[in-house]
Amino acid sequence: MHAGALRALEFDRIVEAVCRYALTPHGLQRLRSLAPATEAEGVAGALAATAETARFLADNQIALQAGTDLETILDSIGVEGRALDAVHLVALSAFLSSVDTTCASIRRAGAATPSLRRIADATTSFETEIADIRRKIDPSGEVLDDASPELKMVRERLRKQRTRLRGTLESYLRGKDTSKYLQQQIVTDRNGRYVLVVRSEHRTAIPGIVHGSSGSGASLFLEPLSTVEINNDIVALEQQEAEEIRRILLNLTNAFRRRAADLTRTVNAAVELDILQARARFSKLVDGVEPAIAADGRLELRGARHPLLIAEVRRHLSSGEPDSQLDSPDNGSRATDEHGLTGTGSRATDEHGLTGTGSRATDEHGLTRSGSRATDEHGLTRSGSRATDEHGLTRSGSRATDEHGLTRSGSRATDEHGLTRTGLRATDERGLTRTASRIADDGSRSPDPGTASPVPVDVVLIPPVGVLVITGPNTGGKTVALKTAGLLSLMAQAGLLIPVAGGSQIPVYRSIFADIGDEQSISASLSTFSGHIANVVSMDRALALPSLVLLDEAGAGTDPVEGGALAMAIIDHFRRRGATVIATTHYDALKSYASTTEGVMAAGFGFDPQTFAPTYRLNYGSPGSSLALEIANRLGLPAAVIDQARAHRTARETQLAEHLAKIERDMQSLDHERRLAARERQTVAEEAARLQHREQELRNREETFRRKLDERIEERLRDARREIDDVVNGLKTRTDALAAEAERRMAPRLVSTGDTGAARADARAAIEAIGNRLRQSAPQASETVQRTTSDRAPAVGDRVLVGAFGLEGVVQSLHDREADVDVRGKRLRARVDELRVVAPAAAVSGQPSRVRVNVDLQPREGSLTELNVIGAHTDEAVTRVEKFLDEAMLSELKSVRIIHGYGTGQLRRAIGEFLRSHPYVANFAAAPENQGGGGVTVVEFKE
Repeated sequence: MHAGALRALEFDRIVEAVCRYALTPHGLQRLRSLAPATEAEGVAGALAATAETARFLADNQIALQAGTDLETILDSIGVEGRALDAVHLVALSAFLSSVDTTCASIRRAGAATPSLRRIADATTSFETEIADIRRKIDPSGEVLDDASPELKMVRERLRKQRTRLRGTLESYLRGKDTSKYLQQQIVTDRNGRYVLVVRSEHRTAIPGIVHGSSGSGASLFLEPLSTVEINNDIVALEQQEAEEIRRILLNLTNAFRRRAADLTRTVNAAVELDILQARARFSKLVDGVEPAIAADGRLELRGARHPLLIAEVRRHLSSGEPDSQLDSPDNGSRATDEHGLTGTGSRATDEHGLTGTGSRATDEHGLTRSGSRATDEHGLTRSGSRATDEHGLTRSGSRATDEHGLTRSGSRATDEHGLTRTGLRATDERGLTRTASRIADDGSRSPDPGTASPVPVDVVLIPPVGVLVITGPNTGGKTVALKTAGLLSLMAQAGLLIPVAGGSQIPVYRSIFADIGDEQSISASLSTFSGHIANVVSMDRALALPSLVLLDEAGAGTDPVEGGALAMAIIDHFRRRGATVIATTHYDALKSYASTTEGVMAAGFGFDPQTFAPTYRLNYGSPGSSLALEIANRLGLPAAVIDQARAHRTARETQLAEHLAKIERDMQSLDHERRLAARERQTVAEEAARLQHREQELRNREETFRRKLDERIEERLRDARREIDDVVNGLKTRTDALAAEAERRMAPRLVSTGDTGAARADARAAIEAIGNRLRQSAPQASETVQRTTSDRAPAVGDRVLVGAFGLEGVVQSLHDREADVDVRGKRLRARVDELRVVAPAAAVSGQPSRVRVNVDLQPREGSLTELNVIGAHTDEAVTRVEKFLDEAMLSELKSVRIIHGYGTGQLRRAIGEFLRSHPYVANFAAAPENQGGGGVTVVEFKE
């Protein structure tokens, strides 16, 4: 890609915005070199991976925890024999743990994230090493006593010696004979040894070793002889402690060093995840979509918005607090304790009030013995590279606030007006700001750039059209459209989703060129015109197809007639070479060229015909008017000047301006009609959808009604069945009583015909009463259903409604005034005048019929629930049992008893074998002991 085009289109600002989402220093370094790819396959893969990551981030997180010193940590692991300090080991374990957590989340997402899954599968878990670090080092970076038995023993001895030392020194502070010689009632530190502050004139009053004096010479720092041995022990123990800590840290470091290859693969995978999440998060910021890769060279950007004009992007870029945790001063192991003190690394306070890490300690008087934190001779308080100077300015590396109130980090600075300066970006003497919020001074900005969104524009070049000439009024948005087309192409080829509407397509360009803005340079002896020509010459030399050439105000900076002719020639030259060209112009010659040349499309930005305010909408097919005089009038130029300018125009120019204005009005009218037609189509479509939805609702309600009706009918049928069962059971009971009476009279099987007839008449009367009650309580809703029925007489095969019960079934046969109807596999007999035809026989598919079962009311010999086969042969007994079971099932009994006695057990076994294969026997077993035990088998039937 042409470097000048990247600068002119401000691709570096996009890279800066993406970099702010980096989570790792390696990822940040890679993102800073983000550049457009030139191979279609690579671009398609990068876009797909970014889109996949954006979908993943909608419900998940990629939260890598990596401090700015990660690179230093990894470099240290590569040096054999070097031990990482405790803080770095904690930071490394936190980073690897975050990688494990992120990869586990990706694996749970399954097949929805193939690109992320491939990266996650390349990582290796360091669970054992992480657990070992957490057992031996606390989160603040302090090596724990239990890290090794030797360390625990040394620290116990240190605590005892320090307690002893404290007691001895405090005796000097409290003693009447010694306290009078002290300059201050404190214990301080000199060269790692605890000393007293003694007046210089009493040097010999307390025997001891002098370790120095104050600046005035009035005080001496004296170590009493009684504490020399204790101090020596403490120094020796501290040395032992430091050596043991180093041994522990070296072992923990070597655990990673032994797995250097795994560590490298995991870090590389984490960097890839970091790059993808940064691209995805920026893509979500601009509400980007994945464009299709056009194989035919078309550039189709629908509803395109310039990303640097989107309010969220501008706030993101101008924010003083970057999103990347790498730029946070509190990243890593910094923390604030309960006293409001900020600590770094392995700082801790023991039970004696000494704050220490290894051999470093700060006593209760605030004196720091060692470490990188101190106050230097300039009054700067330092911790690593951070310092606060005498003016209250806080410094961290190259970041500081200078005397002008500018906060600087490298070449970036923010002034008192909230303007961000980076490199050469600033506000010049004309008040034009070359930043994201003001990318061009052509009037395309909204009054409130901090909150307003850019107006979407369609940039479309579909072959055979290869050149788009954009015209229109000044401040109408031409340059923004030009930059939008170029910048979105660069972003897409860099793997970023772009802010366009769905259906957008882009080709993959090998080279993109842009000649935008004023390239004059006094030092290089370049005028405005010569600067443009120099750009065009370099484009022509470096052109590699497929290519996109962007020309802003082609041919400007010289005589309009010659400039227009030269612009036509330049555009036609690039068109013949096969490049895609987008150019903006005010020249009438170019407007005529675009309107009359095959393969060239003219488009103009519209304006309000009453106020001449720009609409920022691009209208294809006709050139737009520049409206220089009207815009100048709107901007406050005196009317007299405007009138004089109109008088200077020739009749042809005036006629052309009026002609273009008329075309613009016609285009506005056509556009208005088009919008009205589109709105009408939308209204019709919405009405059709509403009617379809209502029809579906009615069908659903009808289906719900039918379902509820069926449920009520089923419930009533169950009730009817229960009542019929009660009638049948009563009838059986009465029949059993008649049979018992006949048997008592010694006249078995001679039940009188009158008794049998009376029982049948009573049963019929009871069933008829149930039917009458169902007819009277039939659902009123059936009346609604009857509207859809026919009044013709039913025929065999018709689907009908049974009026008495509200049931739907199929007529199986007709018998004079009665019909047999199959209702859900059950055959009912109903009067023909109670049937309503729902569907004719031709529309009804046959339904399988069920077997009708009639209850035989003739009493049988003996009990209905018990059979005695004692004394019978095996075959005879099985035959009697089979007949008995058939009769019991016809009587709808649930269980029966078979008495076979004990004997040799042959009858019981034969009957058991028969029952085991009987299709309607659910189970059988011996009767309880109080009901016959093993001499009786109880049989239960299936439902």
